[in-house]
Amino acid sequence: MNVLWRMLMKLWTTTIGALLMAAFAASAHAGTVPKYTVQSFATSTSTTPGRVSSNGQMVGLTYVGSNLAAFITSGNSSAITPPINGVVYAQAINASGQIAGNSSLNYPGSQVYFASGGTITALGLGGGYSALGNMNDSGVVVGSAQTASGEVHAFYSSNGGAAQDLGTLSGGTSSYAYGVNAAGDAVGQATAANGVGHAVIYKNNSIIDIGGAYSDSGWSSAHDINSSGQVAGTMQYDRSFNGSVSFVWDNGNYQVLSMYGAVGIDDSGTVVGYNEFGTTGMIWRDGSYYYLQDVLATPNSWSILSVEDVNGAGQISAWGCNAAGSQCGAILLTPVPEPETYAMLLGGLALCGLLARRRKLAA
Repeated sequence: MNVLWRMLMKLWTTTIGALLMAAFAASAHAGTVPKYTVQSFATSTSTTPGRVSSNGQMVGLTYVGSNLAAFITSGNSSAITPPINGVVYAQAINASGQIAGNSSLNYPGSQVYFASGGTITALGLGGGYSALGNMNDSGVVVGSAQTASGEVHAFYSSNGGAAQDLGTLSGGTSSYAYGVNAAGDAVGQATAANGVGHAVIYKNNSIIDIGGAYSDSGWSSAHDINSSGQVAGTMQYDRSFNGSVSFVWDNGNYQVLSMYGAVGIDDSGTVVGYNEFGTTGMIWRDGSYYYLQDVLATPNSWSILSVEDVNGAGQISAWGCNAAGSQCGAILLTPVPEPETYAMLLGGLALCGLLARRRKLAA
């Protein structure tokens, strides 16, 4: 009986925990205006942000004297630690501290590298150059590389292993990978048989053409994919106009957004991108648009001039200047938890504690 009771309590606790986490994610920002705190990594020399890891570390590019060097942020100290030996431009970091980037800024002469435990590995497909897309917490790196025959194909590498060619669409000649989620599913663009670039998903050794919302004759490109498989990207506005808009693709359904250049999408479905002029960072969530500088904990204390990345928790790596114009450089924006989120979390912890106590007494 005690064994059965413990099994039931374990199942109940696990179920409640899962439900609480789901409710937490669903209600964390429903119907509320977002707020972000700012952590500055701007220095006396220019700092350019790269991507932000799932645990809030950011890498990028800075100067050491007159030389360019990679940097990595140091937790909450608002400090950077340059350089990373042998690395010119750090563009992505994961929760294990593995780093990926490019060995040179001289495109197309650069190569993607993967750095782990002091070992640096170049990644490519046998051609003259490669370009990083992104890396996940499992050390999966995706990007694009020139093949020995001169074509450019999307590639996939796990923990510094040999890069695998992800191929092209039927009749197409090129492909690119720009984003990857925790499961290792990647997104990017591949040319169709008519030469037009289509947004694609690379999954289970196949390429899924998700096209565009308007017409197969228009171009589209996928830039990021979250843990739920939602995709954010950019596409041609319509067949008669060459401008572009952002989109969210979710299980075959397109939602067109009135913002330019979607950079990424977090696990709650919030999309990070730019205004129509590409000059101010903004987000879209729950059907509403916000300029990032307007939703800082201290509004307009910084001008958010560009955005680079968003992690699953909604932290954004960006470039901006403070209101006085005395500091410009890499900054990290972190969402401020909302009151109902705290209440739900405390209630959940109390309930789990009560269940654990009952289970202990029953034992």
